[in-house]
Amino acid sequence: DLDQYKSAIQRCGQFAERYPESKLLDSFWYVIGYSQFALGEHTRALEMCKQVSEAKRKDPGTGIELEAANKWQAIYIMGQIYHSLGKPAAAIGEYKRVKDRFADAAEAIDFFTRKDIRLPEVTTVKPGKATKIELKYRNVSDANIKVYRIDLMKFSLMQRNLDRITAINLAGIRPYHELNQKLGDGLDYGDQKKELTLPLTDEGAYLVVCRAENL
Repeated sequence: DLDQYKSAIQRCGQFAERYPESKLLDSFWYVIGYSQFALGEHTRALEMCKQVSEAKRKDPGTGIELEAANKWQAIYIMGQIYHSLGKPAAAIGEYKRVKDRFADAAEAIDFFTRKDIRLPEVTTVKPGKATKIELKYRNVSDANIKVYRIDLMKFSLMQRNLDRITAINLAGIRPYHELNQKLGDGLDYGDQKKELTLPLTDEGAYLVVCRAENL
């Protein structure tokens, strides 16, 4: 509580060496690992927390094998370490082990694994220039993109604004252009961007519809 992490590491190290048979041994290790994590010594903290998570001792009275008192806290810290090191897959692996024990772990999993795909509301391109739009996505492996040429004036009169753009009935209408775009393995765990070049040369307004899974 006093943030004296270096002193805590030193003293718990001495206690662990002096009392190797103590029932508090794994607790000494945990305090060392937690303090190393607090100091940003991620590699050492990871090693120590893994040691705690795997520690077992026999109860002298019953002979029953017991896990470390701070096993789940140590695993949660391992998830946080991988998180801070930019290793989301490894972080998710540890968070899944404790998601029912720590709400923050479940929230972190949801943050990493949520799916999303989006295009800018409006893109303006000067005639004669390459038609490029920026596709933003997250945790989707591919997308189907269809381009429709529309009457902007008619569309504006019918819809008034762009809020209901996804409600346009496109059934039976052949797209001006269509492509299936590979985006990766669907395990990005972060926001990604991809610039799409569309073969549009005629002046006018176009509606670009992008679908990925149920998005």
